[in-house]
Amino acid sequence: MYQVYFELSGTPPLAWRDIFGREWKALNPTQEAGIDGRFLVMHCPLQEVATAHLPALKKAVEATNVAYKQYAREQVTEEERRADVWKEERKAVEEMAKSLRFE
Repeated sequence: MYQVYFELSGTPPLAWRDIFGREWKALNPTQEAGIDGRFLVMHCPLQEVATAHLPALKKAVEATNVAYKQYAREQVTEEERRADVWKEERKAVEEMAKSLRFE
């Protein structure tokens, strides 16, 4: 058994790691794989890497990237919605403040 490290393009965000964990378990529930910094790590026999695990890892990474892009788009949309709500609330407060006059 070996610790097999696959270098990623960078250290993935926590959300990407969580999504990868779910995708990997769905594809291969008996084999563990995890993220260590900018590496994807598996503990497995070396002879199984190319034939069994690498194709599944590629599939899991691809599915993770698709799901993460969707998650990121949803986060941006939610942030924009919150900013719009804040602007509307701020505008309402300013209008109310202008209407309150002590003479």
